[in-house]
Amino acid sequence: MISLLLLLINSCGLPIISDLIEKDKETRQHNTTNPVFNSYAKSFEAAGQKNGINISTSNVPINFGDTENANYRGICATYQDGSKEIIIQESWWNLQTEDYKESLIYHELGHCLLGRDHHDETIAVSGQDFKTSMMNKTIISPTHYSPHKESYHKELFTQQSGDIITALTK
Repeated sequence: MISLLLLLINSCGLPIISDLIEKDKETRQHNTTNPVFNSYAKSFEAAGQKNGINISTSNVPINFGDTENANYRGICATYQDGSKEIIIQESWWNLQTEDYKESLIYHELGHCLLGRDHHDETIAVSGQDFKTSMMNKTIISPTHYSPHKESYHKELFTQQSGDIITALTK
């Protein structure tokens, strides 16, 4: 037991869970986006424009599929040829509100198109923990996301959390 503990302390340890997945396959599974996701992709592009970033989602198809881990609601998959795609767990998607869906798509596009990693900082307000980034590894709940969408979008595209912190502490 002590030998195992020493081995874990002195090695790289356990793998970090992430929804950024590098695939062994050379190319992605899909070349086009499932029409279900078109409005979310267009909304993401518009939010980017509003925050000073001209971005296109056309090179990152979004589709339902196997995320290869039941705990992942969506993943940004990167392939050997450099292509990317987003895979969404359909069973989860079909049970969610529009704000949960949008939050997940924006999060995954943040990985695939903006190169963002997870940012898990929270702020305590009136005894509740609020996420300060769309890139939190846990999807933002609609009760927190809905009233603060503009601030969360600004943080996503600018990586500056000042507006969301100000909005949350008002």
